[in-house]
Amino acid sequence: MDCDVIGRQETFKEDVKYIFIKSGIDKILSDRLDETLTAVPRNYSKVNFNYDQINQKKLKMLYEAYRIDFQMFDYTLSEILN
Repeated sequence: MDCDVIGRQETFKEDVKYIFIKSGIDKILSDRLDETLTAVPRNYSKVNFNYDQINQKKLKMLYEAYRIDFQMFDYTLSEILN
C-alpha cells in the first residue's frame, strides 16, 4: 500500500492538520482551520478498543500475527493485555 502519511489515533488532530497543510486544504479553509480542528475529538486513549471481550491467549495470537504493525505504532503487548 502506498501512503504519504500514516497517522496515529493518539495524534489524530495533529496528523489531520499536517495533512491539511501538505495538501493545501488549509488555504481553502484559511480562517476556519482552527475551528475545523477543534471539532476533532481530543479524548483518544491509547489502544481504546475493548479487548476485555477477547481472552489473553487470543490476544497474544493477534499480537503475534500483527507484531510489525503494533511495533510500527509503538504499541506493546502489555498495553493490550492490561
